[in-house]
Amino acid sequence: MTTTKPPDVRIRFNTDEVLVYIGDLLIAKRPRPGTPHGGAWISLEPGWRVFTSPDFKHLTFEYNSVPVQ
Repeated sequence: MTTTKPPDVRIRFNTDEVLVYIGDLLIAKRPRPGTPHGGAWISLEPGWRVFTSPDFKHLTFEYNSVPVQ
């Protein structure tokens, strides 16, 4: 049986935005509300998408339209 190691996900906060890394790769950012594009995830790497749950407690990731767990 083959097992796949889950990706190393890191979330960083700075003064203007939230940054999401998979390993060392910066895949997305979300500017803070009140800034241009505030509250919307912006993909920074082709194929990656980030979604927030309705209650803002969980993030979901997709790579090339396939969920990443």
